[in-house]
Amino acid sequence: MTDSGTTSPGGSPERERELLLAAQNGDGDAFGRLVGPYQRELQAHCYRMLGSYADAEDALQETLLRAWRSLARFEGRSSLRSWLYRIATNACLRAIERRPTRVLPMDYAPAADPHGARVGPVNDPGRARAPSRWAVRGWPGWRSRQAAWEAVW
Repeated sequence: MTDSGTTSPGGSPERERELLLAAQNGDGDAFGRLVGPYQRELQAHCYRMLGSYADAEDALQETLLRAWRSLARFEGRSSLRSWLYRIATNACLRAIERRPTRVLPMDYAPAADPHGARVGPVNDPGRARAPSRWAVRGWPGWRSRQAAWEAVW
């Protein structure tokens, strides 16, 4: 841990600077060692933003690709970790923007008239009931559970 609370890949800021210079000169292996310690936390960050493991993996790959392409422009004014988080956050926001709009179940039905006729209660005794999940023959004690279920409903 450094004084700022972040962990450097090599354990020291000097080692991180060496890897950064090598990566900026085109060394892919140095770039892998530089960003490797941050991959799990970046993937967790992307997962929290996107809610999907597959989408988080895609966003992480996009993050690493963009970081590699723009590594020459990294000036070191911020930590490498915060720079990677910024790239990951932007990649996730772009992924969210590209998602198709979700159709909610209420979008399928016509709008209800608030002054129209009221519908009966959901637990209307005249309404047909779905069979009980305990009414499966072969389930131990299915008759007593069925009787208890019917007593409640």
